[in-house]
Amino acid sequence: MIDKVLTLLPTCEPEYASGVVGRDYFRSAYRTASQRLFEASVEQRSDEGDQVRVAEFAPAIVPVLDNDYNEQALAVVLPDEDGSVRLKNQVGWLPDRRCATLQPRVVSLMRATNAYVGAAGTASYRRSDRRWDKSDAALRLRIAQWEDVHTAAIEIVRRAEPDVEQPWVGHYASLTDLARRLYSQGRGRSEADLLHVRYEIRDDALVATVNDEIVTDMTRNGRDFFDPLRARVEEQGAVWGWVRLHQGAVEVRTEDRP
Repeated sequence: MIDKVLTLLPTCEPEYASGVVGRDYFRSAYRTASQRLFEASVEQRSDEGDQVRVAEFAPAIVPVLDNDYNEQALAVVLPDEDGSVRLKNQVGWLPDRRCATLQPRVVSLMRATNAYVGAAGTASYRRSDRRWDKSDAALRLRIAQWEDVHTAAIEIVRRAEPDVEQPWVGHYASLTDLARRLYSQGRGRSEADLLHVRYEIRDDALVATVNDEIVTDMTRNGRDFFDPLRARVEEQGAVWGWVRLHQGAVEVRTEDRP
């Protein structure tokens, strides 16, 4: 069962760290986290010469696929003292601008490692009226830009799942009768319920199959989005992957760069 953080995302320089947003939605958990982290903080001087305290910590970055505002949302969760991760300890969200490229890779890393993914972070405290405000730390996460995360994710999932194409980018392909039937049954319609398929070449066509039936043909209409996937299948044979079904198309998920 997934319950601990075992993998950390690559880090960036402190000045490029991302703030944790939406903490007003999680006031109780944020206050509890701030007070707990204060005990591990160390007194320092800021660049401006102010007296501060700083604690290092590694929160879990948890995909929230059923979020109504953003289906690519990533929650920031402070693990319990025993290391276990529970959403009730959520302290905020990663900024939306980080989620589109990060969330698919975080999901892939979780699946490949059977563990939560974390990020290096800091909790900073300032003095107010000669007292430390222990309940309102400034939390920042040192997550590298997506290219570095992408490279790290490729290396990790290739070791764990060499025969799987990761569902990071979607391109649309044609429907088949099987795709229409599965869609009418409510299968494969959401991020939380991607359809597991097998990418293979049949009669010189790159196709995705379910139970040996073709759910989409990616070579129709001469589209070139799938050339990297085709090259991989030609080189190493059939690979597993995921598609998402829409009423008018099959969204094929590949490792192509966004």
